[in-house]
Amino acid sequence: MNTPDKVEWAECARLLAMNVAHYPMGYGELPLDKTLAVTDPVALVPASRPL
Repeated sequence: MNTPDKVEWAECARLLAMNVAHYPMGYGELPLDKTLAVTDPVALVPASRPL
């Protein structure tokens, strides 16, 4: 597996930003507390987060 270069990281960030920007249009606004809970590594323990 190759290590991504700056151009690939920039493209990844661009695609992520587009997805984040378009999320509310399809699913509604995501409350900030739920958004922050998703980014908390302690909250992502597999036994406590069903798929």
